[in-house]
Amino acid sequence: MSVSIPMGGPRKDRSPIWQLAIVAGVSVLAWVGLIAVVRSDAFVLGGFVLDMDFDNRTEWTLCYYSSEVPDTNVEFCNEIKPSRVKRWSPECGRQQPTAFTLTIEETGQRIYSSVTTCKQWDDTGRRFIIEETEDEFVVTDPFGDVTRVRR
Repeated sequence: MSVSIPMGGPRKDRSPIWQLAIVAGVSVLAWVGLIAVVRSDAFVLGGFVLDMDFDNRTEWTLCYYSSEVPDTNVEFCNEIKPSRVKRWSPECGRQQPTAFTLTIEETGQRIYSSVTTCKQWDDTGRRFIIEETEDEFVVTDPFGDVTRVRR
């Protein structure tokens, strides 16, 4: 038994615009697929971006670091200018311990330090308020805890 498959005529060449459209479409689909894989991987691993606000109500420039004991010779000072609010958005996993340390830029004096999981930070208001009195710095962290450090 033989089956005959009808053959169409010779294939017509497609125009360059049509070829460009196909290449562009495939490229877009590839990028969308890559982004979906990366985002789903981060979701599966519990990763997310944690937006932290530092409300500097002092007359001093502050530095914040993502380590408990910053090596100020190596680590870059992430500045918080006087009377400004600065947002920091580190990526982290839910159970990943994340450190935050605040120092006075001019003197290097540490005024706050804490290590907590990203899940615990995420469950708070995620806002630090830094104030000063005549003789001390007062840091209210997102948990509502107050740290007082003499100047």
